[in-house]
Amino acid sequence: MSLRDFKGKKKIVVLTVYDFLSAKICASSGLDALLIGDSLGMVIKGDRNTHSVLLEDILYHTEAVRKGAKNSLLISDLPINSYNTPE
Repeated sequence: MSLRDFKGKKKIVVLTVYDFLSAKICASSGLDALLIGDSLGMVIKGDRNTHSVLLEDILYHTEAVRKGAKNSLLISDLPINSYNTPE
């Protein structure tokens, strides 16, 4: 898919956030959705990649973002390998 495929179509704006304050600011700006990404491994935890991010990390940050953006659509990543089994 190229950028030409989106010509004339409604675009959405999504920003990655990890904390209450960023979520509060973004929510007040009218973004379409907020993403809690596994990139928090590098951005928040200072790791070299996203492989150390646990589901618990994503849940913690999703809860913090929800507190700051009560009415926003949230999208949360599933950390690597967390989806390999039903558990």
